[in-house]
Amino acid sequence: QIEEYEKECDRYSSMHTREDQEMDARLHALSNNLIQMQAELESLATEKAALQMGLETTQRMVAELEANSKDDRRYFTADAEPDVESGDSQAKARRRSQVFLRLSSYFGVEYAHYITTFLANADRFSMTACNLLYRYSLARVGLAVYFTVIQFWVLFLLHYLGAYSGSSNSAQIHVTR
Repeated sequence: QIEEYEKECDRYSSMHTREDQEMDARLHALSNNLIQMQAELESLATEKAALQMGLETTQRMVAELEANSKDDRRYFTADAEPDVESGDSQAKARRRSQVFLRLSSYFGVEYAHYITTFLANADRFSMTACNLLYRYSLARVGLAVYFTVIQFWVLFLLHYLGAYSGSSNSAQIHVTR
């Protein structure tokens, strides 16, 4: 059986002509070309996905910046929304825009934006603190006690440090021999 198999292989190899060898070589070259193109396609798909993620992130950041700038523009222009608590929202908006224009003439637009944002945040904080003190009487008492304790502490420090500096009229120790 082995001898028959060897004869069959010899006969098959002799039948394998030059055209078959060329076809095999071409098939091998096309297979390699296909593998290279598939790898290139995968790398392009990965790059496209990365660029799409970057684009989505950038679009999200632009949308947030636009929303923030709209809020800032609405706060500092005459087109501000009416404030229910204050009667005259137009006058308030005019004052805000005048403050912004004055600050931008002194410091430039960029720094004026930072300053007005800081002032708006400080105003918001002070209004919250005032509302808290208005609503809770215990908070008012606590704040009064805190200020009183701070005053006495400062007076104590001034008296104590004044006794050692020799600049006050407090009693001084004289050493006699």
